Amino acid sequence: MIIGIDASIANAESKTGTEWYSYILLKKFSEIDRKNEYRLYVENSPDQEFFNLGKNFQVKVLKWPINRFWHQGRLGLEMLFNKPDVLFVPAHTIPLLHPVKTITTCHDVGFEQFPELYTATERQYHRWSMRLAVKRANRIITVSHFSKQEIIKYYQADPDKIIVIYHGVDKDFYSRPAQSKINHTLSHFNIMTPYILFIGRLEKKKNIINQIKAFNLLKEKHKIIHQLVLGGNPGFGSEAIKEEIAKSPYKKDIKQIGYVNEEYLPSLYSGADLFWFITNYEGFGLPVLEAQACQTPVIASDACSLKEVGGRGVGLVKPNNIEEITRVSYDILSDCKKKACLIQYGLENIKRFDWNECANKTLEYIINNK
Repeated sequence: MIIGIDASIANAESKTGTEWYSYILLKKFSEIDRKNEYRLYVENSPDQEFFNLGKNFQVKVLKWPINRFWHQGRLGLEMLFNKPDVLFVPAHTIPLLHPVKTITTCHDVGFEQFPELYTATERQYHRWSMRLAVKRANRIITVSHFSKQEIIKYYQADPDKIIVIYHGVDKDFYSRPAQSKINHTLSHFNIMTPYILFIGRLEKKKNIINQIKAFNLLKEKHKIIHQLVLGGNPGFGSEAIKEEIAKSPYKKDIKQIGYVNEEYLPSLYSGADLFWFITNYEGFGLPVLEAQACQTPVIASDACSLKEVGGRGVGLVKPNNIEEITRVSYDILSDCKKKACLIQYGLENIKRFDWNECANKTLEYIINNK
């Protein structure tokens, strides 16, 4: 069987959740399957790792003269003239021209829940792409039961067409490193302990402004001595986040460190007293599992998939309730027993999530596609 995979987002240089999902699946497929032939479609010069996947993996660079519509233009042409037996698209933008057997992963529909965070053009394209996927892909993978219900709610998708396959977490990589390595990483970023950590895109959807307000209240009401460390690239609404930091009376203790390469993440998680992922909307929420694996207590939003993913190992709060965020955070910071309990629940929770299981289920779904 020839399995075509849209590897364009796996080829991204600065990877976040969806990009890591795509990249990890490719590596796992190469470990699992030496029999089927794989064609990896990329738009630009591929990551060198793509050439080390195995003899049954072929990388095809599909050049396109404009910066937009690669999926519908160049990938669609490839499907018309040289189509594989089955096409797997790890994000929901399938080409209009595609094989009869096409599977896609729909991660979330945040553009429906928060349309104001997207331009009119972005909203229209996302909606068109999702409608196409729901209508024309013969199978859909999604990453949580929350996301499955959202896809059904907004697009009246057939529930039997959608399967939930959870992401995994690399428990060997995401574990608590030696203190010397933690100290080296904190020195690299010029971070002073103690600190509260957020990792993710710095955008309005991530609810950063309310987290800054809660940090201000923790400082004012409870006199904590922590820094707030924000790791991630700027996104939509980042200017408002900068303004919120600038007007904070504790701005000297709010540190932005930009995009964080994966090699530093275990030490950053492990060095934090608390990990905040109090976002407005998530289809899954990988950073929650990564922090839990590093034995860091997590506070997360109760408004999306994070309750499902975090299990008993997260302190749940309403993302718009600054007083509640403050209270729950201080309860954990000030009570060693509560902190230890949350850490233990987190370590139990991550046992439910495994990349090998994710890859095996996904590959079985692709190969047995009817």
